[in-house]
Order: sequence, then C-alpha cells, then structure tokens
Amino acid sequence: MSAGNNIFQKSNRGIAALALGVARIDANGDSIQLQFIDRPPLDAARFMQLLQRQRHWKLSGPSKLRVQTPSEGLAPRVQTVKDLLKNLHGAMQPASAAAAVATAGGI
Repeated sequence: MSAGNNIFQKSNRGIAALALGVARIDANGDSIQLQFIDRPPLDAARFMQLLQRQRHWKLSGPSKLRVQTPSEGLAPRVQTVKDLLKNLHGAMQPASAAAAVATAGGI
C-alpha cells in the first residue's frame, strides 16, 4: 500500500469516526479503544444491544469503549477498526446516521 493511499484511508476513517462521535482511536496488538465525545450521536438502546451481542466489547468509563481483539500486524488491525465503525454506525440515531453517510461518503 502506498503512503498516499494509506493517508487517504486514514482520513476517511477519521471522518467516519468523527461522524459517530469518536474523538480518538487507539489500536494496538491486544485491543482497540475508542474515546467518545461528550454526547455522541448514538442511540443508547441500540448501543446497549451491540454491547450485549459483542462479548469482546467493554465500556471503560463513561466515554470509552474497549474492544479486545488480538491481531498481528497493521492490516488486520485496520480492518478491525473499519468493522467496528460499521457496527457503531448501526447504533446511530436515525437523523444522525444519514448525515454521517453523507459526510463520510459511506463507511
């Protein structure tokens, strides 16, 4: 993957993350941690359903989501972040979801 392509992909993920109310993404070999803004545009009931279905997702304080996902290398970790953002998109409030897709050009 070229450096220019990598920057483009990172910027698209950043736009998608911001639309979901994610202020920061930390990914390492053991886990991915998302830091949310104060009032993310997520529907609380839908988000709780996701937490119940995704056993490896854990809340870490009032504004952090920690996803246990051991991965070797950058490519699997990037794919896991993409999948995580797609799952979170399903928990968005209806009006916010349409705006997020328009802003991010699809997730």
